[in-house]
Amino acid sequence: MKEEIERIKKTSLQEISNCKDEKLLNELRIKYLGKKGELTTVLRGMGTLSPEERPIIRKFS
Repeated sequence: MKEEIERIKKTSLQEISNCKDEKLLNELRIKYLGKKGELTTVLRGMGTLSPEERPIIRKFS
């Protein structure tokens, strides 16, 4: 999970830096943070983590 969050962070920052207009920026926001967004989907999986792992993942999100 930690690696997936790092991958999402890296990819999203690259896409944001290449963003040319506000419409595309909003589409990226939805892609990563929306109801069915990439980060949202990964963070929903926190329930499957052990109690020891959760604080570690919370640092990254």
